[in-house]
Amino acid sequence: MRLSSRIAAIVAAATIPSLSALAQDECSTATTIAIGPNGPFDSTGSTVSTPAFTCQSNVQGGDVWYTFTLPAGPMGTLTVDTEGSAFDTVLELWDACGGTSIACDDDGGTGLLSSITIAIAGGSTVYARVGGYNTAVGMHNVNVAFDSPDECAGALAIVDGVNGPFDTTGATTSTPPSTCSSLNSDIWLVHTASCDGMLTVETSSAGVSPLSDTVMEAWDACGGTVLACDDDGGPGLFSRVTIPVLAGVDYYFRVGDFGATSISQGLFLITVTNAPSPGGLNDECACAYPVVDGANGPYDSTGSTRSNPSWPCGFVSTSGGDIWFTYTAVACGDLTIDTIGTTFDTVLQAFSGTCGSLTSVACNDDIGGGTLQSSVTIPGVVAGDTLVIRAAGYNTNFGPINLNITNAPLSINDECATALAISLGVNPSQNNACATTSVETWPCGFGVANDLWYSFTASADGPYTFRTCGGDYDTVLEVLDGACGALTSLACNDDASSGPCGLRQSSATVTLTMGTTYYVRVGGYNGATGNAPVEVVPGNGTGTIVNTTASLCTVPGLELSFSGVPAIGSSVTTTLNGTTGIGFLNLDLFAPTPALSPACPCLVLGPGGWLFSSSVTLTVPFDISFFGLPVQAQGADLLGSPSACPFAGVDTAFTDVWTITIN
Repeated sequence: MRLSSRIAAIVAAATIPSLSALAQDECSTATTIAIGPNGPFDSTGSTVSTPAFTCQSNVQGGDVWYTFTLPAGPMGTLTVDTEGSAFDTVLELWDACGGTSIACDDDGGTGLLSSITIAIAGGSTVYARVGGYNTAVGMHNVNVAFDSPDECAGALAIVDGVNGPFDTTGATTSTPPSTCSSLNSDIWLVHTASCDGMLTVETSSAGVSPLSDTVMEAWDACGGTVLACDDDGGPGLFSRVTIPVLAGVDYYFRVGDFGATSISQGLFLITVTNAPSPGGLNDECACAYPVVDGANGPYDSTGSTRSNPSWPCGFVSTSGGDIWFTYTAVACGDLTIDTIGTTFDTVLQAFSGTCGSLTSVACNDDIGGGTLQSSVTIPGVVAGDTLVIRAAGYNTNFGPINLNITNAPLSINDECATALAISLGVNPSQNNACATTSVETWPCGFGVANDLWYSFTASADGPYTFRTCGGDYDTVLEVLDGACGALTSLACNDDASSGPCGLRQSSATVTLTMGTTYYVRVGGYNGATGNAPVEVVPGNGTGTIVNTTASLCTVPGLELSFSGVPAIGSSVTTTLNGTTGIGFLNLDLFAPTPALSPACPCLVLGPGGWLFSSSVTLTVPFDISFFGLPVQAQGADLLGSPSACPFAGVDTAFTDVWTITIN
């Protein structure tokens, strides 16, 4: 709502007499109002209509209804508010009585008043429902403004990037005639230039649009001078104009159908690109100046201001300033950006994302070693990646800033012949974005691409598990035997069904031969890219725990229980249950054969491993030599009751012997 409309609404509130309090109590008896300020009206005595307001459930004081019809024409901007009202209002717009709620607002206006702004087609009939928060009723206004882009005065604002879709349905043809082609059913748009430089505006298909052939003019003002006109300079039969612009100045664009013999109306998109001029001050992100690999600049920061977001490193004073750049990588590599050659102390930051939605990826104040210039490194950039960069003088320093960019190509394990050797444990994450897709066919997964290669030499016979736990993309993993160019697939996995890996990571277990070198490749499911480690775990990650020998001297309730997994790099806890005396446990790593006790016919483990404890945890080292190692466990209850035999003159009972096999 324009300020003039709101002032008019307040004046009207003081001069126009109230209508009947209950005339507009229901939608079916809605009072017809005009485009502009309306009121004051009185809701005292009104009831609460159904259904409830969609944006505020606490409306108890009653509501009243109004209706208006917009001027015929194309899609425009409708603003309805209750400015000048005397109580806390709630406002809702409907497309018909008993129809659909279009929009609802409680406190979007001044203070506790309401305001709604929506895009809507010209000629639409709208119902406005005004209620009072809680039990509030009283004098209120309903102000309506409609900006129709059918003429320049109602031009719709467009910003940098893609805008729309816009609809020419119902639009008339403005005067004067187009300067370059037949232009019909036009609408008007306005853009405020973000930077000094060249502004390119082009139309394109909205996908479901019958409008496929446009004509476009650029104007310096409503009723001013045509700056450019184009018929088919864009994609297909769409239009493109490029004009020099100054930051902060409004430029108007008239877009319609090419209609020499027939006229089409419908939807289209419009894309705005504001390229800053090399000599302009790139003081804000929107005016970032493009830079390339190599030496760039110097660029003068004199006169620049400090931008948001705040600097996470260094110190840039409120009276200091920063300048902005944009960089697009042309190859995969580790990217380094520095300000070496600048004659004063600098601060440097790099972002991913776009203006208005930036994420800091690196920030640096001083390189170190007495150097006050700045340097940041972003590993693993991919061709096409775009970064936003800003540079500033430390504290209040201004002046010419150099920006040097080096993209060091990555030497990656992209093929079998350049496979990276890995070892037991977690091997460092790698990014597969720069990798190509090998010619070897994948036996599992879908659309697997961007694969990396690894080699592993088995240090003992046995099972090994290869997995990508902790990766941040959807991986596929394959283990292969043989030589590069003559490989045989041993195992392939897309999504791990068990174990510590998430569903989108991969895990495969194979039995390998000591001294043999095998190959592992990891790719992205359906072309996914990201970072993932490759972990190599000896054993199959399970192990067994089996009751192997009856003790012959046990008693009811005396038994062993186990928790954990007897796997390499893991642990298993043995607990003695059911003791009534003193508990002892024996975990014998050498797994001797149980022998008969000399005192009674009990099968008992040897004397060397007994511990005064009812619970013992066996932690298995991450060591290949533990493949298949058996560990025997037995418990004893001394001085318990009942007992099974007088072992060494002491009443004793023994559990069965269990064998824990590690793998």
